[in-house]
Amino acid sequence: MLRHLLETAGHEVHEAADGRQGLQMALALRPDVALIDLGLPGLDGYEIARQLRAADHTRRILLVAVTGYGAPEDRERSLLAGFGRAPGQARRPRHAGRRAGQALRLTASRIPAP
Repeated sequence: MLRHLLETAGHEVHEAADGRQGLQMALALRPDVALIDLGLPGLDGYEIARQLRAADHTRRILLVAVTGYGAPEDRERSLLAGFGRAPGQARRPRHAGRRAGQALRLTASRIPAP
């Protein structure tokens, strides 16, 4: 549903089946924004964020944690890993879509005009 919301809003969306595939895609595609599930199988979202922050060419990607985790320690851990926003419980896909749209608008406003 989130994919549909983002595509309907005109965003290009790529989706990975697991953490390792998601990391490979982010390294290759270099998106403006990456919505990352913290509980991904194979490689969790925290490790993906750390690796993207460690690479020069992906350091500036805006990382948004998408998760059901909401405890204070989860928020701190996500910020330490390199996410631009602390996770919150997005119980409805439209809330996650709104957050993604806000992140995309923020990113677009930071990109200098040619």
